[in-house]
Amino acid sequence: MKIKQESFLSILGMPQTRFVIPLFQRVYSWEARQCNELWDDVMRAGQSGLSHFAGVLLFCPDYEDWGPCGRLSVIDGQQRLTTVTLLLLALQDYLRSREELGADGDAVPSADQILATYLRVSQVEDAPVRLQLSFLDRVTLECLVLGQSLPEDHSKRLVENKELFRRRMDAPSFDPGMLWRGLQSLEVISALLDGDDSPQLIFESLNSKGKALSAADLVRNSLLFSLDSQQSLRLYQDFWRPMEQDLADRGIPDGMESLLRAWLASRYRDSYVKNESDVFTVLKKHLERKHKGSHERLLRELMAYERRYAADQDFRSKEDKNARNWLDGKSAGLVSQRKLFGD
Repeated sequence: MKIKQESFLSILGMPQTRFVIPLFQRVYSWEARQCNELWDDVMRAGQSGLSHFAGVLLFCPDYEDWGPCGRLSVIDGQQRLTTVTLLLLALQDYLRSREELGADGDAVPSADQILATYLRVSQVEDAPVRLQLSFLDRVTLECLVLGQSLPEDHSKRLVENKELFRRRMDAPSFDPGMLWRGLQSLEVISALLDGDDSPQLIFESLNSKGKALSAADLVRNSLLFSLDSQQSLRLYQDFWRPMEQDLADRGIPDGMESLLRAWLASRYRDSYVKNESDVFTVLKKHLERKHKGSHERLLRELMAYERRYAADQDFRSKEDKNARNWLDGKSAGLVSQRKLFGD
């Protein structure tokens, strides 16, 4: 693993480099609170002239042939990379309507310079967007960067957060020079994995603190990360995404999380779990024992259950109640080795 300290903008502006969010990552999820905190940190750094540490960014090389651009998979740091990109998008819009300098004479890059350096890979007209998110988020971000009309089912969170930053720039006291100095002051520790490192294990370790990954996040990680990109894409498109969309369309709270709890509880009624986080442990054992490592067989089984769970409200209510009982008041052990795995 190669580790160094560098500025956030120098990473985001690396020549001929795209940053790709793998399938196992959760979707972009920062809300207004986190965006406002980032804004305040950046403006404070711009005013003080001091560096602001923005955490760790973890990447691994993508060795597949994707043409002339190098690609780095983002193992940890999607939320910060995406939010800084939205902030740069808002600043680009602001500068297109007002060509000006910072309050103390520091030049702010032009809108075109921001677009060519940090939002697209180069100044070539058909250059790809620098940050490639996953699925719905990807299409929305591409439209924002390229100035295209948004699809009807666009990612509202991306649009709302970009507009949040843009509104803050409309304040009479806003100083674009201070904002730019603050962005230049963002420092991170960047870590580039090599062939001996396990991205999945490092990802799970890094995300075991702070805002915990949901069981659905961990299951998606486990099922999709260990496969090659084509297999991952096929399984996501054929199984995971249709289930996720069906649950969302029917307005089922917590979607995949609720489905996974109910499904595993229906198969392991006599097993004991300590709390909801142990659902992931049970799922991994189910994959290893019943499906002998076949991710597709497991997803087919899950999809068959999802169809009834989503369509039959009485069935869903009964299964959710069983799942709650499964998770409440059980033994202190992680999972009962005797009941789940045998003596």
